Amino acid sequence: MNWFGNIMDTLLVLLAGVTAWVAYKEFVLKRRPYVVPEIAFKKTGEDEEEKWFFNAILVNKGTYPGMARISKASLKIGDEEHPTNFHQELILVPSERQLLAQLGHINAKGLRKIRGHEYQINRVEINLEIESKSINDKDYHYKTTYDFSVDVSGDEPSFSPIKQHIE
Repeated sequence: MNWFGNIMDTLLVLLAGVTAWVAYKEFVLKRRPYVVPEIAFKKTGEDEEEKWFFNAILVNKGTYPGMARISKASLKIGDEEHPTNFHQELILVPSERQLLAQLGHINAKGLRKIRGHEYQINRVEINLEIESKSINDKDYHYKTTYDFSVDVSGDEPSFSPIKQHIE
C-alpha cells in the first residue's frame, strides 16, 4: 500500500508542474507585444514629377507595452528590389501607432513601367519583418512577417496583405 501512496505523490507533483508550466505560458502569451504594420501613402508632384512615398506604421495590438524594430524591409517595383535599413527601436504602449521612416517611393517612370507591363513581374510589393519583445526582455523573441501587394493602377494605391505570419 505504501508504493501506491508514492505513485500518487509523484502524480500530484507532476500535475502541479504541468499546471505551473501552462500558467506560465499563458502569462507570457498575454504579456507579449503583438506588433503589426500598417502602410501610409503620400503623393507629391504631378505628371513627370509625380512620386508616391510609402511609410511603415507600427501598431501594438497587445495588452502590455513592448519594444519593436523593423529587421527587414523592402519595396519591390516590378523586377527591382529596393531594401531599406532601419536602425531604431521603438517603445510601443498598447494601441499606440508610431510612424517610422520612409520605406521607399515610386516615381512617374516606375508607375508608367508597371502600368505598361514593361517588367517581367508587373506588380509592386512591400515586405516587412518586425521583431518585438517585452520591455524587460534582453533579446527579441517574437517575429512578425507581412507582405503587402500594392495596386498602382488607379490614382491612389490600394494595399492588400499577401502573407501574414506571427511567431
